[in-house]
Amino acid sequence: MFKQMTMLALGIAAAQSLCAQEVNVPASPNLSPSEYAAGQGSIGVEVTNAYYHGDFDGPAGKDSGDLRFLAYQLNASYFVADGWEIRASVPYIKAKFSGSPFAQQFAHPVLSCLTPQGPTPACRPNLTDDGNYHGALQDWDAGLRYHFDYDGTQIAPGFDLVVPTHNYRYYGTSVGERNTKLGIGVEVSHQFDFSNFFYQAYYEYFFNTPHIGYNNNYNKAGLNVGYFFSPQLSAKLITDLKIGNGITDQEIGGPPALNPIWLNHDRIRLQDHGIVGGAVDYVFGHHYDVQATLEHAVWGHSNGDLKYEADVRLTRSF
Repeated sequence: MFKQMTMLALGIAAAQSLCAQEVNVPASPNLSPSEYAAGQGSIGVEVTNAYYHGDFDGPAGKDSGDLRFLAYQLNASYFVADGWEIRASVPYIKAKFSGSPFAQQFAHPVLSCLTPQGPTPACRPNLTDDGNYHGALQDWDAGLRYHFDYDGTQIAPGFDLVVPTHNYRYYGTSVGERNTKLGIGVEVSHQFDFSNFFYQAYYEYFFNTPHIGYNNNYNKAGLNVGYFFSPQLSAKLITDLKIGNGITDQEIGGPPALNPIWLNHDRIRLQDHGIVGGAVDYVFGHHYDVQATLEHAVWGHSNGDLKYEADVRLTRSF
């Protein structure tokens, strides 16, 4: 059976609904204990293109407009001691809202034209919903993992701290929610004996920043099943599930009005989802790894309808 000896960086997703995914890709399931030695690490770049068409259960469903996100991310990891890995990443994201003339009524209006009863006739779309791409750095993500092997299964408990890089816009089709979050979880991976099949699984609970009294903590989990076609080439099926707390689209209601719920809805929206997809991974030149991923949402609750998310990541290990 094949053994792939490479380090894969942690994948972090991006953007408003995109940010809510935060799809974690655990390390390769075929790392021997020596791969966890102090002084080893990786650096990588990642490019993501995501498209959402309407909402799963919003006020207008699929007619509430289109969201497009382009993300460019830097990833790094380093073993500071045997088994102890630190990770860091930061994305630059561009977001755009568009749609039919009917969908334009769901653009976020500028706050200055809102009243407690709703928008005034002179309301116009907020800057981030004007049909053009708007970009900014999103959130720093720093994490710590402790890797160990238990009877052939690689286990890595740890945590992630997500902190906004600056006071970016969160109202409208923004690059993120501008929330500080702490995630605590575990990653597990294993290659079956006498087989080229492997699995990767993860679970993480995020303590999210509360706003106006709403608890918006959430759970993230996933299971990936893959196969090594050669020592360099592998493919896997991906699942990603997010279930948590937050305000539903029905509670947000409409039309937009000058009240605390509307002013904070982009930061406390529920955004549950179920995503499936696939990835192909290829190792070359001993130190380089390229992975291409394609995903699609099959279920969501108070979240955008992800039609596709295409991602390419290049990593160099050392």
